[in-house]
Amino acid sequence: MSNYVPYIALSVNHEYFSNSRMSVPVDVAPTNDTIQWLKHHYMFLKPTLGGLYVVADIDMLKEISPPDSPALLQFKVFSKDPLFRNYTDIPLSTPMSVALFEMHLGSESPLSVSPKQWLTAEDIISGDQYAAISEFELSQNLVGIINLTINDDFFYNENRQVILNYSHTYAYWQYYFFTDNESKEYQIIDSNGELTFKSIGIQHLNHKPCLVFRSNTSLPVLHRSDLTLQLKANHKIIYRRLASASPAHIEIETVDNQLQRLCHIFLA
Repeated sequence: MSNYVPYIALSVNHEYFSNSRMSVPVDVAPTNDTIQWLKHHYMFLKPTLGGLYVVADIDMLKEISPPDSPALLQFKVFSKDPLFRNYTDIPLSTPMSVALFEMHLGSESPLSVSPKQWLTAEDIISGDQYAAISEFELSQNLVGIINLTINDDFFYNENRQVILNYSHTYAYWQYYFFTDNESKEYQIIDSNGELTFKSIGIQHLNHKPCLVFRSNTSLPVLHRSDLTLQLKANHKIIYRRLASASPAHIEIETVDNQLQRLCHIFLA
């Protein structure tokens, strides 16, 4: 009778969802070479929410010798959310790049790993070590490549956990408030007294006057923000809690003579 046990558990963690109960909307898939290696070593795959299990027939595995050299397993991370890149901390200069995770499985578990670097499409296409990644996959929301090395000394170890970490991004929050009374003194207040906003002036959108305020610093973009911002007019509260930044409205624009992420937030 087969004795199946968890061999490796890969899971993706994202700071954007750190204060919500949502799972990270990604799929993790092996390359063809990795699939063949797993079959040869009596292993199979079990997809999970935001990750993947490698399951082994441990009795059969112990009947074979460990590899003569460290084994490299390669996996791909695909996002199921078209806004994934908008809330992920990716270099501004290469917003379409792909995270590279590299790790050596030893005795440490769980193993928490952040991107070693961010690869451009050119890096992947021209790199021999990424030959298993097709140009088509680059166009299918590929957001991560995992290079996982199993050292022969730890070949029979079970229940290894690997956590792949993505960081949330920061953006300047820019609020737009339509008003018919431009004479009032409007201001955005942080209830904790830590954040400040400056008035950018009045713009006309759809022929209507619109007051514009922008944060003086870039702020975290999270699925659920803990920030409590209020709009006041002549010291009276107009909005008790302003809407938070949405990844759907983030663009890369010039702020104070530098490229930054800017989120547009419109108030009725």
